[in-house]
Amino acid sequence: MAKYTIKDVMVPNPEIIAPDANLREAAMRMEEIDCGIMPVGTTDKLVGMITDRDIALRAIAHGKDPSKTKVKEIMTNKVLAVSEETDIAEAAEIIKTHKIARLVVKDKKGKVSGIVSLSGLIRESANARAIAELVQKLAAENHKKAA
Repeated sequence: MAKYTIKDVMVPNPEIIAPDANLREAAMRMEEIDCGIMPVGTTDKLVGMITDRDIALRAIAHGKDPSKTKVKEIMTNKVLAVSEETDIAEAAEIIKTHKIARLVVKDKKGKVSGIVSLSGLIRESANARAIAELVQKLAAENHKKAA
């Protein structure tokens, strides 16, 4: 069976937001592109991540004005990243160990190239299992016909 890598399951080319953007801008952009997470920084230098949940719980719930609060004030600073060639099982282990839902993916030059989510890994693992089971079933049927 072929080795699946993160590149096979990542969401490519995520939009990156500047650390000095305000939360209103971030939330509006998330709505426009239908995503709940954005890397913060540039493709060359990642400084954090921000989610719709961060905006709700770290800002709105504490009475911070989204038009005046900067992304860098509430973003998550610690960002885990993997390379595009990382094996899916290895990425799943990183997610499990660190109790996170998403990983940033970087290309060979160290630039942000995608985001992979726990749900994406689960979906891909389920698809791979289903395909493997189908192949085994077909092989068994062909073996019976040949016998």
